[in-house]
Amino acid sequence: MTEQLLQSTGFTWEVTCFADGNRRKPLGVWYIRAKTRQGAKDAANKISGGKHAIAWPWDPGRDLRASEYIRAVVENKETQVTQ
Repeated sequence: MTEQLLQSTGFTWEVTCFADGNRRKPLGVWYIRAKTRQGAKDAANKISGGKHAIAWPWDPGRDLRASEYIRAVVENKETQVTQ
């Protein structure tokens, strides 16, 4: 399932970065396209300036922020991206 999920999302990883190794100071969440988990972690740490990262395949079906957008695209509705 993980390989299918990665291929269907274009090898997109959801990566959470932390300022230190004990994961007490989160720096944020990044969505990175990379062939490997380590590549996604390295890229996110470079962007965030963090020292520790956790990466897992991005599942748009479970991501509430993405599910609304995906539903609108499937239903051919006008969409507005907000940040």
